[in-house]
Amino acid sequence: MSVWKAIRLCCRCGRTVAWALVLLLPAAILFGQTSPGGGAGRGETLEAMKARVERSARQLERIRGRKLKRPVPVVLQTAAEFRAYVDKELAHQLPEDLAMKESVALQAFGLLPAGYDLRKGITELYVSQAGAYYDPDTDTFYVLKTNLPEVQLDTLVLHELAHAMQDQYFDLGALREAALAGPNEDARSTLAYVYEGEASYLMMLAQMLQGGKGIDDIPVMQQEMVFQTMRDMTREALTASATSAQPPGSGGDEVRAAVKALSEVPGYLFWGLQDPYLKGQYCIHRVRVAQGWEGVDALFRTPPASTEQVLHPEKLVAPRDEPKPVDLPELSGILGESWAEVYRNTLGEAGVMTFFDAHDPVAKVEASAGWGGDSYVVFRHPSQGLLLFWKTLWDDESEAIQFEKALAAVDAHALCARREGTTKRVARAGAEVLMVAGPDPAAERAFAAGVARAETVKAE
Repeated sequence: MSVWKAIRLCCRCGRTVAWALVLLLPAAILFGQTSPGGGAGRGETLEAMKARVERSARQLERIRGRKLKRPVPVVLQTAAEFRAYVDKELAHQLPEDLAMKESVALQAFGLLPAGYDLRKGITELYVSQAGAYYDPDTDTFYVLKTNLPEVQLDTLVLHELAHAMQDQYFDLGALREAALAGPNEDARSTLAYVYEGEASYLMMLAQMLQGGKGIDDIPVMQQEMVFQTMRDMTREALTASATSAQPPGSGGDEVRAAVKALSEVPGYLFWGLQDPYLKGQYCIHRVRVAQGWEGVDALFRTPPASTEQVLHPEKLVAPRDEPKPVDLPELSGILGESWAEVYRNTLGEAGVMTFFDAHDPVAKVEASAGWGGDSYVVFRHPSQGLLLFWKTLWDDESEAIQFEKALAAVDAHALCARREGTTKRVARAGAEVLMVAGPDPAAERAFAAGVARAETVKAE
């Protein structure tokens, strides 16, 4: 969009609550993809969980090829305790005023309903989804769900131990502070793809071993197909996969409640929650195949600079395909004093995909491919509503044309909190595309300023 004690709440909104969190839905999907199943679980005691952690630690060390430097403390935590933790972290990281501004910006893109309470939505989403988390500030593994089947509990434990190993070797606390210094939210969100992607990948490798095959026993093309299929799953397919993987008993009740809660959230929050796990996992797989675990380690030492690099791991190869800076014209004087700037940031390629998932799912992959950089600013008028000014740069003109065509097809009335009277204008100059949405004549003036700026830059 702090104190980073967790996975980013949303890879594009950039909030954090439970650092290195393992969620029930991704775990259920992995469980269903690779496990032969299991009976209902019984709630484990702390001593039983500690023994499970010890066994899983040895398994993790064998898979990853290195030792944990020190034991990881385990604490059982109730849902009420976790909710209190989330509330405390959000109060620190996402004050009401900032939450309102971010929510308004997302409403301008048509990614949240008008008037959406972002803080409440984030809180309820995480409380419903959390299975366990690792906190690098206390070096402790907190377990929320202990009544899952044996195999699924093992995956949760191994996932969190993977985060503990990351912390012991790369200092997740220092990494989070460096990420917070990133130039925009897209850049700041990429670290989650690395640490959640690796933990999910290791969890998957462990599940494969339980099924009788190691990753290297599977042909490379088949490996690619497995991880690519998971990366590209639609929301409907993800939900169906998790539903089919639900275990019996109270553990199944937990997963069913998580699936229901996730099915009700806006797509922006859904993909922000899921992408670091499944798309991050694909990135880690590609890097490990090409460069070994040393290549994965390098991602912690020098995290990706954009979600584009994570979504296209080949762009992580030196020299990396770095995002292009995007400058916006000064609009306050053009719009007039009644228009107040609310928020400005960068959407990134993952954000562009989510934008089209909301407006034209068929176009989301092709329209976002070739992203080179973007920047946006949202203004608000007390009586006229919102105005969105969004400028994007593309790797070449053909990709800009593809994006321009998809953007032109987006319904203007789905933008700017669906306010009546919203207009939309799109223009392209070479590999640069501009969109302005809002009420006229303000939108017309902003668009003219943007086009004039593009012509000036082109002339230079």
